[in-house]
Amino acid sequence: MKKLLIANWKMNLGFKKGANLASKFSNILKKSNKKDYIVLPSLQSIYYIKQKIKNKPLNLGAQDCSPFIKGAFTGDVSASMIKELGCKYVLIGHSERRLL
Repeated sequence: MKKLLIANWKMNLGFKKGANLASKFSNILKKSNKKDYIVLPSLQSIYYIKQKIKNKPLNLGAQDCSPFIKGAFTGDVSASMIKELGCKYVLIGHSERRLL
């Protein structure tokens, strides 16, 4: 089983600062069969950051995911939408989200 090294950025970085940080991370990381390096930026940043780190050993994930496939759930994002953005991971059940 691969080890996961995950950085959850929460609501701390916008897309430009997030992309710069992701680029710095991706430039120092070495591709590994034993580890996956993952960043969880804010949702609106994912696509922009993905463009900046193409072909790098850094994976993207989302910070939350709706339990619904589709429907009238304002502000929710489905797993298929997150996958469409190019994410391989999503953080589900974080303690902060459970409190809300």
